[in-house]
Amino acid sequence: MKKAEIVVLPTLRNADSETIGLNAATQTFDLVGNATVADYYKGTHAVTSVEKCNACHDALGTTFHSGGYGGDVVVCRTCHVSSSGGSHLEMQSRGIDSYVHAIHKFPGV
Repeated sequence: MKKAEIVVLPTLRNADSETIGLNAATQTFDLVGNATVADYYKGTHAVTSVEKCNACHDALGTTFHSGGYGGDVVVCRTCHVSSSGGSHLEMQSRGIDSYVHAIHKFPGV
């Protein structure tokens, strides 16, 4: 292993115990160089932009996960990897890149 992704998933509930959507925080860390790596999964390496996701999903990840998963597509890559078993529509052989593309090929999406 040469790099690790550090993720913080915040949780906040209002007075009615409803979960509030918040942006997760991520940072890539280079274990060999012992330093953080800026924009490792962002820019040209991004799966897509958060803005594109939020155009339909309102707050990325919070509509199908808990409230702390929003705001950063990199968070998706920390769990949706080909070595992790999938469920429902996701296949075990798919990482988030191919999963997102497959989901959005369904009619009406």
